[in-house]
Amino acid sequence: MTAGTTGRFARPPGEKLAFWAPAAMAAAYVAWFWSNPIGGGAWSPFGDNPKYGDAIDYIYFNRYRTAGYPVFLDLVAAVFGSVEAAPRVQLALAAASVWLLAWSAARAAAAPGLALALALVLFAVSSAARFHAYILSEALFVPLLCVMAGLLALAAARPAPRTACAAALACGLAIAVRPAALGMLAVWPALLWLVWERIAARRLRFAAAIAAPLALCALAEAAAWRAAHPNHAERPNLANRMLFA
Repeated sequence: MTAGTTGRFARPPGEKLAFWAPAAMAAAYVAWFWSNPIGGGAWSPFGDNPKYGDAIDYIYFNRYRTAGYPVFLDLVAAVFGSVEAAPRVQLALAAASVWLLAWSAARAAAAPGLALALALVLFAVSSAARFHAYILSEALFVPLLCVMAGLLALAAARPAPRTACAAALACGLAIAVRPAALGMLAVWPALLWLVWERIAARRLRFAAAIAAPLALCALAEAAAWRAAHPNHAERPNLANRMLFA
């Protein structure tokens, strides 16, 4: 019995298709938009300037913004020398997140064809919205939600603390980028209810794997905000508004 032909290491053709088809589409998507993420003059919802709308609030970290996206822009500038590199980084992240969501959903549902259908829809929507081409918090927020959704699907189908931990980390980062993601906290009790019987021997570990990254992200975001804005009294309380909405 040899790996790659039969036995426990073999992968059905459908599973390979669910992995490689969205990956090929992601690579093609990045290649298509790489030279000009906005689209080379083609229609784009926010025009031909990547610094659209509230971009300046994130580049210079307005005190009314949460720290997630400004910190991301700082990292991009530190690695690539300029915040102008953000659209291409966001393009790669968007493509990778769509691939992960498509593959994860297909694997969780044991439906290889779902990967191709989901990737087609998500890349079509990404091409229309084209958030990745602009310095907007949505450009990071949407990929984080895709990663979270994909990992949640895997955690629901095959409960594992490490998968739940990674999904919670994506959720925590999404909240740090846009407080609207606070509403996503409701999925964690639902996930625990869904897998409760299947994690009887590791419930505490599973719950800790969810709570720890969420708390870590909240503390890190608060620390980053206070480092940039010494007057702590100016920190807006966006949580109440977002939770109410």
